Amino acid sequence: MKMFAKFVPFMLVTAMSVFTACGGDSGNNADPDEPVSSSAVKKSSSSKAKSSSSAKSSSSKKKSSSSAKSSSATSNGGKATYDEKNNTMKDPRDNKTYKTVKIGDQVWMAENLNLNTNSSYCYGEEPSSKQNRNPGLCSTYGRLYKWDVATQVCPGGWHLPSKAEFETLLKTVGGQDSAGIKLKSVDGWKFEKKETVGTDDYGFTALPGGYRKEDNLSGIVVTGNIESYDFIGDKVLAYFWTSTEDIKTSTRLSDGGILLDHAFSLFMKNVYADAAFMGEYMDNAMSVRCIMDSAPASSAKSSSSKKIESSSSVKTESSSSVKSSSSAKSGSSDGELVDERDGQTYKTVKIGNQVWMAENLNLETPNSYCYNDSAKYCSKYGRLYTWAAAMDSAGVWSTNGKGCGDGRICSPTYPVRGVCPSGWHLPDTTEWERLFAAVGGIHDGIWRDAGKMLKSISGWKDSGKGADHSGDGVDAYAFSALPAGGLFNRGKYDDEGNSAFFWSSTEYSSSRANCMSLNYSVGYADLPVYNELYGLSVRCVQD
Repeated sequence: MKMFAKFVPFMLVTAMSVFTACGGDSGNNADPDEPVSSSAVKKSSSSKAKSSSSAKSSSSKKKSSSSAKSSSATSNGGKATYDEKNNTMKDPRDNKTYKTVKIGDQVWMAENLNLNTNSSYCYGEEPSSKQNRNPGLCSTYGRLYKWDVATQVCPGGWHLPSKAEFETLLKTVGGQDSAGIKLKSVDGWKFEKKETVGTDDYGFTALPGGYRKEDNLSGIVVTGNIESYDFIGDKVLAYFWTSTEDIKTSTRLSDGGILLDHAFSLFMKNVYADAAFMGEYMDNAMSVRCIMDSAPASSAKSSSSKKIESSSSVKTESSSSVKSSSSAKSGSSDGELVDERDGQTYKTVKIGNQVWMAENLNLETPNSYCYNDSAKYCSKYGRLYTWAAAMDSAGVWSTNGKGCGDGRICSPTYPVRGVCPSGWHLPDTTEWERLFAAVGGIHDGIWRDAGKMLKSISGWKDSGKGADHSGDGVDAYAFSALPAGGLFNRGKYDDEGNSAFFWSSTEYSSSRANCMSLNYSVGYADLPVYNELYGLSVRCVQD
């Protein structure tokens, strides 16, 4: 009875929510609602894993296993008029004129599409059945489209870009890691960190139009006026559909039918410097940027020459940060940290130009747990914290994270001390990425060797793969990440020996935040998005 009482609030909140998350395949077996991969550096394969309550009723139909859907608009009311000299495109269907920009060999719309169609929405609009209906923000952001409509909504001569076409754009502007900064508009965003403020170097002018999350609440008994959708991310998030389906993270049935459909989107956030690819539920509605079917071969004004040299500086910076880790490699454990709150002592280590705790935090707080409710696991792995507890939502030690994790998107002041000792803080995703770069760097969009370098040399499950099938790491930098597992849906402890999860201070949506994850079966590190009610480990970094 004690265990049941302990998790009743956790279970009730989970049962009443239809969560949206990023996920892929990192070998976890914790829970069907649990994401297991991430975006961009976050493996460029993150997706929003949905609970079955939000499932699209498509189990009886078969879907093509093609990874991309043709999106050329062949029946959309005629070919658009492109004015190469003035960099504009006129849509003949409603006579709207859009700015355009040539970046490298591609010609893009420099504004979000705003054609009124079925299954498209204005951010924040309310149904016509409501009094004082809110018309939404179409005039600011353009419309948000469900994926099936998005693939066909571009005017003749233009189409919804594939993931590969977006990847070409990111490469042209200097690489994925800094693309968010270079593509974001300079106005309209609520920037939290000066290093992620948009510069719009190429005139793409990515707007923070957020998205419309579709939830199927049928079968859930609720009271009050609850809508089956929500608008999320105005001023802080930008999502652009691609035409490429994310087959890997779509939920398939045994007969080949699809229960949940995912497609890739390009994602930017106010606190990220990068632009990332996320697998998204196709019934969510997102912005559309069309690309010309074939760019003119003339000397049209191209913004690609404006700052194309920046790509070399990105590469130089990346390689130099990897080299700097060599000195840290020989440094191993550098010292100790005494937490004055309870007198516990932790090993610390300097890696690159950061100083990290080399052990998991073990401070007992409300909403923190020992694996399997056994004190021996706290001694071995430290405690598992909900995101609100990790952020110090109650404001016990600082006000930076106060109120975070209460069901609303919060805007903390960085760095966020959270549950960490004085002089230390909960790392954001940028700081995790800096650690990854210092211990191995990025290859093909994946922090390929970071996991192997950071994992402890013992305690990990045997992967059963290849000649060297040990799941253990080499712990080359004395970070000593242990497979502590976590606390997941319905109060279930899982993945001890299989995975390590560490919270970041970066929030993804009103119910999910990024964490760093490692798995026994792979050598890379990941930055997935997890339910904020989950209990995960905490590693602090020095201010």
